[in-house]
Amino acid sequence: MFVFKITDIADMLAEGADEVISNRDNINSINVFPVPDADTGSNMASTLLPIKNAKVDSQRPQIFIEQTLQQVLKASRGNSGIMITSYLSGLLNSLTDEQIGSELLIKSFKNGADSAKSAVEAPKKGTMLDVMYAFYKSFDANLDISQNAFDKALTRTKEALIATESQMKVLSDHKVVDAGALGFTLFIYGFSKKITRERLDISFLNLKKVNEEKLEFGKFPYEVVFIVEEPMFSAPDLKSMFHAMGNSIDIVEVAGSIKVHIHTDNTDVVRETAELVGNIVDLKITDMRNTVVHA
Repeated sequence: MFVFKITDIADMLAEGADEVISNRDNINSINVFPVPDADTGSNMASTLLPIKNAKVDSQRPQIFIEQTLQQVLKASRGNSGIMITSYLSGLLNSLTDEQIGSELLIKSFKNGADSAKSAVEAPKKGTMLDVMYAFYKSFDANLDISQNAFDKALTRTKEALIATESQMKVLSDHKVVDAGALGFTLFIYGFSKKITRERLDISFLNLKKVNEEKLEFGKFPYEVVFIVEEPMFSAPDLKSMFHAMGNSIDIVEVAGSIKVHIHTDNTDVVRETAELVGNIVDLKITDMRNTVVHA
């Protein structure tokens, strides 16, 4: 059984970030959901990059948590970036004790998965949410954080990753697993490496570049992302407010700031609505049809 400090968790998060960053091109190559813009790996890597440079004081875990989450929120990109930010928010905000034992760590894995799910307006089977929950649920109720428990958790996570291919038609049509699910699996293998000494061998996966000519963007080809500072509405209120304007709506709140991600066909309406909900910063509009950059 293990007992951790926040410095240990910081090191483990950095290892997880490294795995995603070094595999960003592999993740990009199979990105077909929610849109085939081949940037899931790049988005997750950019989101996790601040973790590698985060400073941590074992006596002041709350400072590390607040600063890291604020930096990750600002750096987050795309649907996958918002989801991993939400996961980290749920996980890290559970770990404020000086000594982090089994019960608290398992609770943090659950809170991370729940937080990521709550950020998504319309959760689907076959995404990174599946691997998040597979990892957490594998620990059962025995509260035993041992190497064997982590080995079991990684096996279950890998199985959930493989299963994503059969859970969405667009994935099975192209014989690939979900890119976001692959990114999170790599992250959690890296996070666990301090305990298991194991890396994820992805050579068994189909990582051949997807033929983007056979893919479609649907009716919402523009991505709009922005941060709301001093919001006048809650995150659930914002989901309702933007619901009719597009899809792939993901919203995460960190330290009083809210980041909104949406795919839309009417950027003017989204922008005008955004300006009514608070102080808007870092608003970015991308035509995803012009950003296909498969590795």
